[in-house]
Amino acid sequence: MAILFLSACTNQKQGGSDGKIKVVSSVDFYGEAAKAILGNHGTVTSIIKSSSVDAEDYEPQVSDAKLVADADVVLYNGLGYDQWMSKLASANDKAKNETINVGTQVMNLKSGANPHIWYDSETMPKLAKRLTTVFSKKDPTHQKAYQRNLKTYLKKLESLQSQLDQIKENRDLKQVAVSEPVFNYQLEAMGYKVIDPHFAEAVEEGSDPSPKDIRELRNAITKKQIAFFVENTQNTSDEVKSLAKLAKQSGVPVVKVTETMPPHEDYVEWMEKQNQQVEKIQEMATND
Repeated sequence: MAILFLSACTNQKQGGSDGKIKVVSSVDFYGEAAKAILGNHGTVTSIIKSSSVDAEDYEPQVSDAKLVADADVVLYNGLGYDQWMSKLASANDKAKNETINVGTQVMNLKSGANPHIWYDSETMPKLAKRLTTVFSKKDPTHQKAYQRNLKTYLKKLESLQSQLDQIKENRDLKQVAVSEPVFNYQLEAMGYKVIDPHFAEAVEEGSDPSPKDIRELRNAITKKQIAFFVENTQNTSDEVKSLAKLAKQSGVPVVKVTETMPPHEDYVEWMEKQNQQVEKIQEMATND
């Protein structure tokens, strides 16, 4: 992957020429959180804001390098998910901007951890608090505004935790299977156990799952030993499609999830709609 490097001045910058903070985020759902806290006291630019772009395979442009070099705050997921942003940011390690690696600096995770941390219900609240501290330090004049925005944003996120708690209380079968470890943090919060980690990790890494893993997973589906099968619809592998089809034929519900935020939805709407699929499955199980 070609990474573009851009030099920048070494003076710590407290906002752009208009005094407002410039934030650049690798992906839009983190950019949304930054905008919620920043309000009209700065600008937020998300490099990836299309559901059709894979952050893990993205190759940055010259314009991206310029955005990063000119930013006051650079925000990215880390844990190998958006490595290209890490390299762009490190090219300016002596420059004016402050870099926030959500995985290691906000969630205190180590290399090798599941990178899909936006599905962890603690990520956005912790990130919002971190951003409030950073913005207040760079722009003390508007500290009270950032703190008010934080309270509003945290209030909005509360519905998600309530939804997860309700799902956990209503679960019946505790075992589920997944095509990839995308939705795992939400599943853990719901109280479900993933039974096919080896299969899911192989798909995530782009390698072939072992025949044994495939056989065991197909057996769990046909014998209805799982509450549902979670399909990352952005993975188009034949094996995943085959398993989703088998699940439907076997009467096992399929929960469809994505790695990127759908267009015309915000973070809360995105999470809630996916979780609502699990709620409906639980309702159906109760009525049977």
